[in-house]
Amino acid sequence: MGRLSPLFVLPADSLITPVVGYSKNYLDFKVNHNEVEEVFTKPLDFFTFDNIKYRKWNIRGELIDIPYWSVHHSTPLWGATAMILAEFIEIYREINLIKN
Repeated sequence: MGRLSPLFVLPADSLITPVVGYSKNYLDFKVNHNEVEEVFTKPLDFFTFDNIKYRKWNIRGELIDIPYWSVHHSTPLWGATAMILAEFIEIYREINLIKN
């Protein structure tokens, strides 16, 4: 469907260029367990700003309030991944408001 804004991640010294795709059919994910522990899904309407939680995390010796979505019992969605998803959700909502 297209690219989102490139995002430079300083700790990883990496530039991420998110690419969004769409499938009408269910995708049967083939997991490379050397890279990914598991795959799970959440409906798009879960990702609202009302569902954002905050946790104090120690980042380089400083306690910082970090926003995250509680998407999984053991792993929060935060950081670069959350920033990418937030941009996607905002674009998705704008497009749907225009269509309605």
